[in-house]
Amino acid sequence: MNDHFLDTLLSFCQNHPAIDAVILTSTRVRNLTIDALSDYDIEIYTSNPEIFITSDTWMQFYDQPMFRFNDQFIQHDIELYMRMVIYEDYTKVDYKIIPTELLEKLSNTYDPDLDNDYQVLIDKGRFTENLLEATHQSYYIKAPEKRQFDDMIGSFFMECSYIAKNLWRQQLMEAKYSFAFMRFEKLLPMLEWYLAAKSNTPLKHFKHGRNIEQYLSKTEIEQLNATYAAANYEENWQALYAAIELFAYAARKLNYQYPEKLHQKAMKYFTDIQNMERDRT
Repeated sequence: MNDHFLDTLLSFCQNHPAIDAVILTSTRVRNLTIDALSDYDIEIYTSNPEIFITSDTWMQFYDQPMFRFNDQFIQHDIELYMRMVIYEDYTKVDYKIIPTELLEKLSNTYDPDLDNDYQVLIDKGRFTENLLEATHQSYYIKAPEKRQFDDMIGSFFMECSYIAKNLWRQQLMEAKYSFAFMRFEKLLPMLEWYLAAKSNTPLKHFKHGRNIEQYLSKTEIEQLNATYAAANYEENWQALYAAIELFAYAARKLNYQYPEKLHQKAMKYFTDIQNMERDRT
């Protein structure tokens, strides 16, 4: 493996007595869409987590950290520790410090983090031999049930109402917040359902929309681009209408009846708000 960071990491971990195993996860395992800014997701399994969480000096084995962020969470009743760092040479690494006992709990057990691909880099005591192979099943887009489809449409228009309200009030930051939520929690899932329905092979979720343009036609990309706007209020209204049309376009391609009457009422509602006098109460 010709990789300066990984070579340095392996040397450090192999010689550290408190490290039992090291696992690489996520994008760099597949090695499909990585570039100069792709980060490393490293799981360090240790019999003595305190060494790595009471001080961050151990991260200097590779380079001086430029900035970093620490976090912690619980998985399978075991506390795990995140140490995210960007080094002076711009290498970004997300270290996960994990008590080795978690590997026993993961033995022959499904784990969503490992199901998206993993590679055992170091195993000093056969700790990982009973980990299940990655199936990626939880990462594939699944066709919606009718209730999901209907709920998505209802919640989409409700979220659009917040955008319209805040544009009318000229509260741009709050409108942008609602727009971002609508884009990633409503519009993106509908686009995923549409793309998965027309694909001949299973598709994985487009995390935050990553690489989705590769699956859209030129016209669809233009439709998507029209949903973006800067700080001009009129442009934001037009972006809202473009998002509604793109959402409806994707929804109409699925095997459920799109509520055309609701669509018409919603469009009238939003245009009425846009044209409403500001001093109206």
